[in-house]
Amino acid sequence: MRTVLLSFALASAVCFAAPPKKGPDVVKSTRTVRGQFVAFEWGDYPHAIIKDAKGKETDYFFGAEGIDFYLCTRAKQPGFFTIQKVNTYIQEAGGWQIIDRVSNAKIGTVDCKTWWKQQSRAHSQEALFKKYQPLVDKLTRK
Repeated sequence: MRTVLLSFALASAVCFAAPPKKGPDVVKSTRTVRGQFVAFEWGDYPHAIIKDAKGKETDYFFGAEGIDFYLCTRAKQPGFFTIQKVNTYIQEAGGWQIIDRVSNAKIGTVDCKTWWKQQSRAHSQEALFKKYQPLVDKLTRK
């Protein structure tokens, strides 16, 4: 009996200790915000702060590769931001969370995704980091 209880206790501990499997993000909704990128803010994760047409500042998670570099080259310029409400797995927050994230931006004639493809073809990741990270740092609120 003691062996059975010990085995059950160990099996229970293993089941509860194993992290849940992360599945794909689920996009709940998508909207477009007209405004301007004003700064970055760091909490547990980096956020982009966007001021909408009414002057309200809102922070968003990033949802596109290279969007931080794209935004830092176009700070304070008006544009359009695609915002997704997403159910995503964030281990540090305890699992599945619903967040708002910037999935694309178009400031001027080129959107973030197109710009990032062009930059990635022309430069190494190391070169892009070296070029743009100082701009990100300069635009990060302390």
